[in-house]
Amino acid sequence: MKEIFPQRLKSARLMLGFSQVELARHLDISKQAISKYEKGMMLPESTLLLKMAKVLQQKPDFFLRTSSVSLANVEFRKRAKLKGKKLESLKAHISDVLERYLELENIMGINPTFKNPIKNIPIQNMEDVEKSGLQLLKSWKLGLNPLPNIIELLEDHGIKIIEVDFENSFDGLSTWVQKNIPIIVVNKNFDVVRKRFTVLHELGHLLLQIPEDASYKEKEGYCNRFPGAFLMPDFVLKKELGERRPHLSINELVAIKEYYGISIAALVYRAKDLGIISENVARNFWKRRSQDENLKKEIGYGKYEGKEESGRFLQLLYNALAEEIISISKGAYLAKTSIHTIKNNLQLL
Repeated sequence: MKEIFPQRLKSARLMLGFSQVELARHLDISKQAISKYEKGMMLPESTLLLKMAKVLQQKPDFFLRTSSVSLANVEFRKRAKLKGKKLESLKAHISDVLERYLELENIMGINPTFKNPIKNIPIQNMEDVEKSGLQLLKSWKLGLNPLPNIIELLEDHGIKIIEVDFENSFDGLSTWVQKNIPIIVVNKNFDVVRKRFTVLHELGHLLLQIPEDASYKEKEGYCNRFPGAFLMPDFVLKKELGERRPHLSINELVAIKEYYGISIAALVYRAKDLGIISENVARNFWKRRSQDENLKKEIGYGKYEGKEESGRFLQLLYNALAEEIISISKGAYLAKTSIHTIKNNLQLL
């Protein structure tokens, strides 16, 4: 316990965004005591442990459990708007979810591995991004039809997707765990179209072979190009719009958005990048968009009816419960919910 408790306490504190001072105030103890607990210099009495669990919204055994999964070296790519306590809170929450996810896979005998199908395409320019998107479609045998659920698709190919309930200043993060497990984190509060773009943008950061010395702007540019290249390869968009157009109609962009799940703004970007429309046409769109709040938010400009959500973890969990590989109480711990909820949802046949 002396080795486990300090890390667990700090993780639980960070998940709620508490400083040591704030936690000490909630527990009616000194900040120095919290510091000693987190350094492993002393352990709390049972009554204080129960109070810690209540304040930090964890079950008492959270502070005592060992894990077969080490996430000590996980690093997340940072967004400029997400720093300090907010970033640390998010990282602690994600680490907690991943720990339980990978523990469940370990129990189920699943050895997660991933092979990057586009690792042999070095990215030197935007054409290489287009090649990478098309090659990924071919490697995964996806064809050229619209892709209905990107999150489910990526999970089926070994990429773990974690959705988090967070403020709009956060869109997505990506990382590798244990060097061979790709992870994408996305804000669950976004609309479906934005979520699709964000997940594929982060997939670009994971898979595209971008030179390490590329600037932040270059990396973001390549990864912004990747969603369009994957969802709608260049020749597919040109088939829809034509090779060269003097003008575009908002209505035709709405129709494409509703079919392929790509925002109108992203379609204009892509049409300009592929030379279908001129810089001037694109500029006119951005000017109109800046003056129309509904167009900026694409309210009343079509709606993609697809679904984007992660379900693999719960599918594995209820599989394990149905096969009696894990107990109800273990399932409740892994899902971070009550035993009552697990029993109600299990519904064995």
